[in-house]
Amino acid sequence: MATSSAQAADELILQSGGKAVIAMGGFTGDDPAMSLAQIKEYISSGKLHYVLAGGSGGPGGGQANSAATSYVTSTCTVVSASEYGGTTSSSSTSTGSTSTSSASSSTEKLYYCKS
Repeated sequence: MATSSAQAADELILQSGGKAVIAMGGFTGDDPAMSLAQIKEYISSGKLHYVLAGGSGGPGGGQANSAATSYVTSTCTVVSASEYGGTTSSSSTSTGSTSTSSASSSTEKLYYCKS
C-alpha cells in the first residue's frame, strides 16, 4: 500500500498489524520520496497494489508526488468505499453537488493497481 505521506500512513500501519506502507511524499507529503519510475516499477512487479491518493498530506499539505498521483489516478481503478468498509460523503457547493469515497478523509480515494 502507498499513501501521500508518513502521517497519512500511520493509521494504516497500525490497522494492518505493522505491514509496510509507502509514504510517497515523505513525512509531510512535501518530499518527493518516491519517484514516478519507482511507483511504476512497484506496480508492474506486483509489489504495490493499493494506493490511497488525494489527501492533503501532513501539516505542510504537500503534494510533492503529483506525477505519481496522476499516474495512479489515471491508470488504476477506484475501489468503492463499500468494498473495504470506508465511508462516502457528499458536499454541496455553489456550483453543484459532489460525492467522494474515502478511507479516512473526504478527499481521499483508494485505488487498486494491477501488475
